Amino acid sequence: MAEGSSRRTGTVAIFGVAVLINGVLSIFLLDQAGNTRLKITDLESTLVSEQDVALLRPIRIDQDRCERCHTDRRYAKLRQ
Repeated sequence: MAEGSSRRTGTVAIFGVAVLINGVLSIFLLDQAGNTRLKITDLESTLVSEQDVALLRPIRIDQDRCERCHTDRRYAKLRQ
């Protein structure tokens, strides 16, 4: 019986340490989330201009210019 009791005590101790570590890590995570939220609210509201967004839009390519270099086989479906 003494052996079973010590095994149970060891299991409880390991479980307690795991819960303690989990609690410390949770507090650390919540602290980091709060710091990140503060950093985001401190950013400028005009961080990106409309012109910057417009530059990221896809450029329209004139299909006639592509047809000069590429084969008809590749673009046959587009012309129909």
